[in-house]
Amino acid sequence: MLDELLHNTDLFLLYGTLLTDKQRECLSMHLLDDFSMSEIGEDMGISRQAAYDLIRRSIKSMEEYEAKLGFLKKRKQVEDILESVYDDVNKLDGVDAEMKKSLLNRLDTCIKHD
Repeated sequence: MLDELLHNTDLFLLYGTLLTDKQRECLSMHLLDDFSMSEIGEDMGISRQAAYDLIRRSIKSMEEYEAKLGFLKKRKQVEDILESVYDDVNKLDGVDAEMKKSLLNRLDTCIKHD
């Protein structure tokens, strides 16, 4: 469930601007603000079921964008490569300590370390 939420949030951050204003507002409340379906429905003036349907359709649209464009998959591949390089640099011996620290700091800015 948490993995699905994180995946949907990543999709939203990448493809949210391609959604309609209503879809974007609804998903933002759901994914980023943790609103319940009832709270979303009340805030948007729609039923709880309509909020649920809007969220499902929006996520389906973003999944279709990802299937065609693959930005999330590509980003993950780049992050994996950067993490591997980070680990390799961190293991280096006999390298100037300041240079190593500089390289690790530069790599660190490119990698998510949550």
